[in-house]
Amino acid sequence: MPGKVSKKYLRKVKKNEKRIKNKSKNYAKSKGLGDNTNTCSAIRIYGTSGRHSKAITTRSSAMGRGAGVLVGYDEADMPWADLEPVETYPFINCAEAQAYLRVLEKHDNPKHYKVTSFRPDGGVNPPCGNCSLWVYDTFGDVVDS
Repeated sequence: MPGKVSKKYLRKVKKNEKRIKNKSKNYAKSKGLGDNTNTCSAIRIYGTSGRHSKAITTRSSAMGRGAGVLVGYDEADMPWADLEPVETYPFINCAEAQAYLRVLEKHDNPKHYKVTSFRPDGGVNPPCGNCSLWVYDTFGDVVDS
């Protein structure tokens, strides 16, 4: 289990979450995105070696929810590999799945990250049916309300 996190670091994480929430709101407004496009924030909250929280920001490909393609990774190695999607779109289309891939790119442990998905209006959006099957077991913390 991850080690203890200082209060000062948690304040930085909160500040980073607020910044990403505002960023997602402004992005959605500028692009005219609908309510089905999420922005996912994955912020490293454990095992930090530097002074700054390491934030990852990704977006769902909800505009169209077409066939998602996983490039550069083996689908069998993904946390959703043996799961059956409950939504009409593949797992990889979700912002949470994109955040997971970004964590892997950093050669980091997803258990060290707290993920939050924001709606275009800036509100927190709980994981969709597909993501709820795997994110709680994969990330260190999931904000769902």
